[in-house]
Amino acid sequence: MRNPLIKIKEALLKLKQSKFKISVKTIGSKEDGYSNIPEVADLNLINGKYFNAGVMIIDFSKWLAQNTTLKLLNCLDKNQDKILFWDQDVLNIFFDGDYLELPDSLNYEIRLEDNPKLNNLDDILLLHYSGSFKPWTVRGALRSESKFYQNKFENTYDKFHITHSWKLSSLLHLILGVFNLSFFRFKKRTKFLKNFVESIYHE
Repeated sequence: MRNPLIKIKEALLKLKQSKFKISVKTIGSKEDGYSNIPEVADLNLINGKYFNAGVMIIDFSKWLAQNTTLKLLNCLDKNQDKILFWDQDVLNIFFDGDYLELPDSLNYEIRLEDNPKLNNLDDILLLHYSGSFKPWTVRGALRSESKFYQNKFENTYDKFHITHSWKLSSLLHLILGVFNLSFFRFKKRTKFLKNFVESIYHE
């Protein structure tokens, strides 16, 4: 993966030269029935596009000049009964298609649940793990698709990145990983176990 700063600066310049305040990536549309996110249909988006808020480039000058934060808070108050995906839904209701499209390379989204293929990372600048579990949880780390993330983290910080939303669940997933052999994908299994124990006690 290459340094994303050049592409980010290009996207920001393009945004500043446009009428829009944000640049984001569309992940669903009314035309395809919001096939990946059917819950979006309940938001009644007029422009029929739904974006992912995991990576946003913001023209902060326009944001401040147009009092966007206060308007978003008002939008939240009016639509809190509709919201399922938290801030992302609020942002989509508020902007409703009024945004600049972000290049895929700056928000390459994968869901570990969908068994994504990560064969070629040359064109990806920002890799966005979305979905219900992440490569830094035990459940996610045991997936082969998390190998890229964990290898990069371990090479940089000399340890694996392990967090827990529920420690007992993490332990159960680790035991399951031993029985289904997914744990043995790790070349540095002893280090992973050591880091797992450390993370249990330090969180």
